[in-house]
Amino acid sequence: MRGNERTPSNSWMEAFRLGWLTASGWNLVESLKREIDRVETRIAPFERTVLRSTYGGELRRHRDELRRARQTYGPVRLGKA
Repeated sequence: MRGNERTPSNSWMEAFRLGWLTASGWNLVESLKREIDRVETRIAPFERTVLRSTYGGELRRHRDELRRARQTYGPVRLGKA
């Protein structure tokens, strides 16, 4: 993790409390968040190299698309992307 252990967001806790998210669903969300953190940590050393390569523009466009999706469908990690 990046020095800040992720805590459940209020929206996920509220969804679980209201019964919109089952215990299995909650576990799946938490598992996915942990895996995303692992992947981000593994690829971080290569980020600058990719941004300078011919794929840099595509990576920036992808990040912009993720940012827009998070703003539209819910803030999981608005500051990251």
